[in-house]
Amino acid sequence: MQNTSDTLIPHNSSARQPEPRSRDSFGPDRNDARERIRLDVIGAQKTRSVVLSEIEKDPAVSYTFRTLTEPLKEQFVEFCMGVRGLQVAYDRVFKHVFDPLLHPERLNDFLSVCIGQEVRILKVLPHESMRMTDEASQVIMDIVVQFTDGSLANVEIQKNGYKFPGARCACYSSDMTVRQYIQVKEECKKAGIPFSYQMLSKVYSIVLIQNSTYEFRHYPNTYIHHAKQRFDSGLELDLLQEYCLIPLDIFFASRQNKDRDTQPLGRLEAWLYFIGSDRPEDILDVIQAWPDFAELYRDVFRFRDHRKELISMYSDILSEYDRNTVFEMIEDYKAEIQEAKAAIAERDSALAERDSVIAEKDSALAEMDSALAEKDARIRELEALLHASEKPNN
Repeated sequence: MQNTSDTLIPHNSSARQPEPRSRDSFGPDRNDARERIRLDVIGAQKTRSVVLSEIEKDPAVSYTFRTLTEPLKEQFVEFCMGVRGLQVAYDRVFKHVFDPLLHPERLNDFLSVCIGQEVRILKVLPHESMRMTDEASQVIMDIVVQFTDGSLANVEIQKNGYKFPGARCACYSSDMTVRQYIQVKEECKKAGIPFSYQMLSKVYSIVLIQNSTYEFRHYPNTYIHHAKQRFDSGLELDLLQEYCLIPLDIFFASRQNKDRDTQPLGRLEAWLYFIGSDRPEDILDVIQAWPDFAELYRDVFRFRDHRKELISMYSDILSEYDRNTVFEMIEDYKAEIQEAKAAIAERDSALAERDSVIAEKDSALAEMDSALAEKDARIRELEALLHASEKPNN
């Protein structure tokens, strides 16, 4: 049995999607069109001094603002100025924009282009996985949903990729599979019907990684990896678990090498820009290619006028940064301890080797001393015989 990994081509997906608009469709008034979009979605720009003055006038906002790191302060001010977007990847922002109760069609569409087939969310499930606290510190967004066909999906955004990403995905996918098995068995028991493994549905693990690990860098032109298990004999069995891994850093790097005027923005690409980029140029490109994204961006930029909620989000981001920093410090200390242990072990090994050499030399010296002692004894014996032979006979 082996894993297969394929690059999903979003425009071949069976999910129904609107068609992208070409940049050329705006004609010579393209710049005017972008400015209209900017004013309609992002809003009028404000100067830095005006924003800072507004922050100072609100004691609650001002107090929390002072607790932020300098980079977060700059992000906050630039967003309020209207010269920067908001990072949708963070948990509170993501769950606000993709709220399955208020906007189920948004998450349906995003997951459909990720999986490669149309899906519809039935409900959001409580997160009861076996994730450890130190691992959660690197996860900036995490949600588990159930589709109308019964299948489950864990959608996760990681700040930094974990070591051994394949083994980790397999563990959490198995955890969700077991959760589904227990749930279905309990439902069968309550309904008084026999359980069958046929009742189990697929389990999808969809992971977006802001800073991916070295494994992904072997594929610099591939930013979506889809995998499922199959048998090398051709035997076809539904093994339930499927994976979709998206390294966002590789996506952005690969898009930098493309001519946006000649290569249209795909639906999945639009979603990845929406989730991972706060650059105004990217925002305008997405809306021009896919006008329905304008309403999503409006939801984001409404926070410019709701400073208390916005500063609360940034405070949460700071807490996440702090947890990540503590986690990284712990990992650094662990690495230092391991290096120290290795150095001590190497030193002990060298000392043991030196002691062994010294012991061998001592043994050799002892043997030499013994041999010399034997020779001295023999010499004395021969001298005694010599003296005896030299005595005159009476």
